[in-house]
Amino acid sequence: MKIAVNARLLKSKKLDGIGKYTAAILSRVAAANPQHTFYYLFESKPDPDFLTTANIVPVVLYPSVKHPLLMEVWLHLVLPIYLKFLKPHLFISTDGYLPSRLSIPSILVIHDLNFLHLDNVIGPWQKTNERNFLRGAKEATRLITVSEFSKADIALQYNINPDAISVITNGTTHIAVKAMESETVLEKYSQGKPYFIFIGTIYERKNVHRLIAAFSIFKNRYRTNHQLLLIGKRIFGEKLVDAAYSQSEHKDDIIFAGRLSDDETHQLLAHAVALTYVSLFEGFGIPLLEAMQVGTPVITSNTTSLPEVAGDAALYVDPLNIPQIADALHIITTNVELKNRLIQNGKKRLEKFSWETSAQRMSDEIKALISC
Repeated sequence: MKIAVNARLLKSKKLDGIGKYTAAILSRVAAANPQHTFYYLFESKPDPDFLTTANIVPVVLYPSVKHPLLMEVWLHLVLPIYLKFLKPHLFISTDGYLPSRLSIPSILVIHDLNFLHLDNVIGPWQKTNERNFLRGAKEATRLITVSEFSKADIALQYNINPDAISVITNGTTHIAVKAMESETVLEKYSQGKPYFIFIGTIYERKNVHRLIAAFSIFKNRYRTNHQLLLIGKRIFGEKLVDAAYSQSEHKDDIIFAGRLSDDETHQLLAHAVALTYVSLFEGFGIPLLEAMQVGTPVITSNTTSLPEVAGDAALYVDPLNIPQIADALHIITTNVELKNRLIQNGKKRLEKFSWETSAQRMSDEIKALISC
């Protein structure tokens, strides 16, 4: 049978959380189901690394989505036209968007509804996002999300029976930390100084401005040589982050490294004092699992899905409480017993999250729909 997959977020060296979810799960699903052909629908030329099995067929549908308006064209005009031509038995979308007037069974993954809770940080296309997500949630044959938190939130916000929503979590794979490569990367970014690390898009929802403010308090109070390493794309014109940075007395110790390769990111993560992931709202939070994988303790928010993911393997803070975040930075640098306990708990916590298990659950959802 033919299965069409929304693969627009599979971009070489630019995978965000949704892209990682799509690549990790669907590649395993395709490998486990050679009797089906998976048509990966891209909006630009695909990286061959995503074409992991012979039954994955790449299809490029233009225009390339570089503006929200072009996203509307791609989603509601170009994609439906191609699906009518292809006549697949099932359509899978892992980014929360479903084309309108879809006449075939569909699986839609909505990771979270952050735009409903943080309407002041989303931007001018928020209402369009709201309409697309609401319509997709109502029209999808099967709805999937990544955490029990998001499941409850989607059910409440969209008045959907929770039984109609499946949870298929993110997972993690083994991360190799190579001594020689780490030495080179550490010299490049940290000059041998200890550092806290943040991984993710640098903008208001990720709460980077409060993290910077807390780091500045920590530096003023304890006069350490620690640095704050921020890895990820910096959103242009992010005023709160810019203001927090400009007001800090420790600009030389705050490093905006930009988006790095997975390998560089993992090497840096493995040698960090702690992952500082104090986001305001998350449907999951893959960096938490990556930190556990490489044995780095986690400081994270006590809100949304983050306690569900981290369990007893994190030091929790109120993400709105800057002094509390600063205290956590100090605690993790001085309490060796706590730090070691969090690392050990993280190793055990990883057993709950497997890409293989998640892929099997997705395969079961597919089988249930195309055998009807």
